[in-house]
Amino acid sequence: MEIKKYKNPILKPNKLVAIVGYVIILFILSSIITIALGIVMANMKNLDAKIVLETFTKADLTEYSIEYIKVNAASQGYGNLIGYMLATAFVVFYMRDSVITDMKDLGKRKKFHAIYIPLAAIGFCILTIAIDIIIGNLVDASSNQATIEYILEYGGAFPMILATVVFAPIVEELIYRKAIFQYCERLGLVAAYLLSMVFFTLPHMLSSDMSNIGTWLLQCVPYASSALLLCLIYHKSKFNIYTAIAAHMLNNIIAVIFTFM
Repeated sequence: MEIKKYKNPILKPNKLVAIVGYVIILFILSSIITIALGIVMANMKNLDAKIVLETFTKADLTEYSIEYIKVNAASQGYGNLIGYMLATAFVVFYMRDSVITDMKDLGKRKKFHAIYIPLAAIGFCILTIAIDIIIGNLVDASSNQATIEYILEYGGAFPMILATVVFAPIVEELIYRKAIFQYCERLGLVAAYLLSMVFFTLPHMLSSDMSNIGTWLLQCVPYASSALLLCLIYHKSKFNIYTAIAAHMLNNIIAVIFTFM
């Protein structure tokens, strides 16, 4: 059916293409878009574009004026949003078979999902908040979390919230749960859990300082534990990706609310 319908193999559902596209869009194209936005915003506000580009390479922006900090935050916020929107569209297109199958499963098991999804989402949030509090008392927030908070504070709130609450949970669960679990069918559930946890945690920790490996590993715990819980939620739902997406979305909504408190 698939071959007859899609004569061009490029258009066929393909999880490997989805994964590669996700990486290219979010880790390369998104950065290019952010830089371009920074230059455009600098010109619009009569700021030095070279200084704006310089801010993208610095962890501490206290030496810059508030105008440059706001341009940095806004360009990162919108660059991140555009990247996540493009990645979500690309991944959903190439994983549309899974998206449609799991949607049909929601209709077939309405009673189960009506109870399981909210309970799993609430339970996930309670556990992740508890873990965040414990780890937060031991080490500072990771660079990824600090960057999100900084963007929210200095003018990138709208695009960052939209990316974090809507698009990130969809595309990340499709990649880190659905795609990885299906690729690991022959390796078993343990391998699927471990790979899902590793591949989910590392991208969130790429910008964090590794000079103190003990601190870095502790900062990994919230992401690794979240991945573990999302794997469990996904697994116990009989591998319906919408359960993990719902839990991920609710958790990010609460995290954003806490950031503004």
